[in-house]
Amino acid sequence: MLRDLRPHRRQFALWLAGAFAGSAWPCRSSRADEPTKPVSAAGAAGTDEVTSGAGTAGAERLDLTAAAAVEMQVHAILEATGELVSRDVPGKPAKAPTFPLKVLGDLVYAERGLGSPRAGTAGALRWYQQARGDIEVARKPRPVALREERRHFLIQAGERGAVYRCLEGPLTREERDLLELPAATHCLSLLLPTSPVAVGETWTLEDARLAQLLNLDAVTAQSLVCQLDSFDDAAAQMSLKGKVLGAIQGVVTELSLQGKYQFDRSIRQVAWLALGIQESREAGLAEPGVRVSARLRVGMRPSLQPSLGETLQAEIEQQASASELLEYRPASGRFSLAHSSPWYLFDERPDLTVLRYIEGDRMVAQCNLRPMMPVPTGSGLTLDQFRDEIRVALGSSAQQVVDSREAMQPDGTRQLRVSVVGQVADTPIHWIYYHLVAPTGHRMTCAFTLAGDQMDRFNAEDANLVGGLNLVPAQESATAASPEAMASESDSAPAESSVAEPSVTEPSVTEPAASAPASAKPEETVPVQQPAAEQPAASDAAGEPQANSPPLALRGPKATVR
Repeated sequence: MLRDLRPHRRQFALWLAGAFAGSAWPCRSSRADEPTKPVSAAGAAGTDEVTSGAGTAGAERLDLTAAAAVEMQVHAILEATGELVSRDVPGKPAKAPTFPLKVLGDLVYAERGLGSPRAGTAGALRWYQQARGDIEVARKPRPVALREERRHFLIQAGERGAVYRCLEGPLTREERDLLELPAATHCLSLLLPTSPVAVGETWTLEDARLAQLLNLDAVTAQSLVCQLDSFDDAAAQMSLKGKVLGAIQGVVTELSLQGKYQFDRSIRQVAWLALGIQESREAGLAEPGVRVSARLRVGMRPSLQPSLGETLQAEIEQQASASELLEYRPASGRFSLAHSSPWYLFDERPDLTVLRYIEGDRMVAQCNLRPMMPVPTGSGLTLDQFRDEIRVALGSSAQQVVDSREAMQPDGTRQLRVSVVGQVADTPIHWIYYHLVAPTGHRMTCAFTLAGDQMDRFNAEDANLVGGLNLVPAQESATAASPEAMASESDSAPAESSVAEPSVTEPSVTEPAASAPASAKPEETVPVQQPAAEQPAASDAAGEPQANSPPLALRGPKATVR
């Protein structure tokens, strides 16, 4: 569909190197003990403010308004070093474990901006030629790369940050995190002043637009100041410096920023950005904490062969697979799952996957997925047998079976669903159990656990998650196993219960096995444990990993530089 940009990759790399030659690199941010400047009234009120510098009276004033978006070729490199910080473990020493972190992200893509960044509707069409991240956590490499079959994207402004929709299908969380840089390239025009300025004059950014640029959920205070340093007939050189206090996933994050950027006067677009970032953020429920120093280098120029147009945008918007869902495939390869973004991987084992549904600073529910031995087609548990097994597993904790039903999914998977209310340690608990049998005989049980007062907030997410399951292993998708083979395998295997006995308390897991990212933002990600007092009792509890083991998941080259 799109023209291959590879013939131009070498030339672009040479151009990028030249763009940064001779410019001071802002790798040192403001000292941590330096007092934060007060937030300007303009930033608080939501409007940019230009401040005249000394000696600017009568000086030539420059209009730095960006032209309408054109398709740009972008090369972004993100480097970060620091440490990931895990959540405190109940009963363990007070100091939370930390793990050395190194990140190198390298992204090359064509981009055409959509909407208006200043109106909060910024979006973009992108075609990625390359997206890869080399991540090292606790000195163990974790490379991440965007799959060849995932290349065309529509990026739209959402309620909680940018929404990425891929034409070819859902992304893994690692891929999704790889693509999000600490500064959104389709929003760089927000760094430009809204009125003409003279050399030495400064301006500020409104909080909402700064959050949009830095991919934060919100900005609560900031002292960021931009300044016009110099200009000639070809370009204008600008700089920025300041601190930002914001929030991501309900967790406070502190950023110190210092950088330089250039405005190309011929095309009236930002041509490059060099940004130094220091970030400190405590661990949250969905992501690890971070203490990192990072630098981001972005080079942009008009595409030689523009090809991102309205046809591609319409195609992505109409494509059912181009949704906001994420894709998960366990290392065992025994199933696949398309799920909404609030579901985070907490633990992964050959026979058990633990997911947690997290919204902001609250863990709403936990889901345990347990693949089972295949059975011959047409066999399996009855609804009464399944309900009896659940009663035995829950024991005195169960008070009432509030719903039980059998249904057939569109793909022919037979579904048993039983909902039970009860109580654990004086806390009302709601359990929802599923037993699924695919037409091929592959089986799985799903156990959802949530506090009784979270049902409205959960809003039938169990049905959405179960609907995204594919029980047939990838290697068997093309050829279904014969009933005779499955019967033989099932007969030779030890008997297994479809419902594991739940533990009374939530598993004490410090570092959930989440996804490994790659966009080099030092802040991004690993699901972490919620304080025991706030956790619902979990069924099929996962065991506790060693306290000094590194997080199983994090957000890739985004490793944290928001």
